[in-house]
Amino acid sequence: MAITFTNKAANEMAERVAGLLPLYASRKSKPFIGTFHSLGARILRNIPNLLSRTIGFTIYDDNDSLKVMKQIMKEFGLKKEKIGATLVLSHISRVKSELGDFKNKQTGHKDLDRHFSDLYEAYEKILLKNNAFDFDDLIEKPVRMFRIHPRMLQAYRDQYRYILVDEFQDINTAQYEFIRLWWETINKVFTAFAAPIPAIF
Repeated sequence: MAITFTNKAANEMAERVAGLLPLYASRKSKPFIGTFHSLGARILRNIPNLLSRTIGFTIYDDNDSLKVMKQIMKEFGLKKEKIGATLVLSHISRVKSELGDFKNKQTGHKDLDRHFSDLYEAYEKILLKNNAFDFDDLIEKPVRMFRIHPRMLQAYRDQYRYILVDEFQDINTAQYEFIRLWWETINKVFTAFAAPIPAIF
């Protein structure tokens, strides 16, 4: 498994592997080469029922999430002059990327602190209702499922013997935990710190 942050970097990694291994394209069993989020999405496609979604779930981009949050804030009667939708979403993203507890989140914004827990729950309910995940869910939700379902985690661990993480020093808490959970029974973990594309490729 080789994981990186952008589609461009993942494509370059795959091209280099294909150049070094002429039979790569014809192999039935290929190593996974992609982004953290594409791997997370792949996992969620295999277990949508555990999160009350269907396999055809939608992945919301920033604009989709912003529209949802603006509607929620309108329904809550919150004025954008006091609390902006973008500010709320940035703190929701931070909770998910840090695997935090939204109920005890301190944003440093007095007005937002009073409403944050309710806004978070309302946002999650709409994602659920619309059979959708946001971008941060693609890492956070698999991590939480791995913690709850150890047999499922073990099934994924058994698929890979090695992990390479490009630019390992840039990962956040959720990404670190995502890798750590796989890492516990894998024979070896490669980490690449210097170039955008690991030198071994």
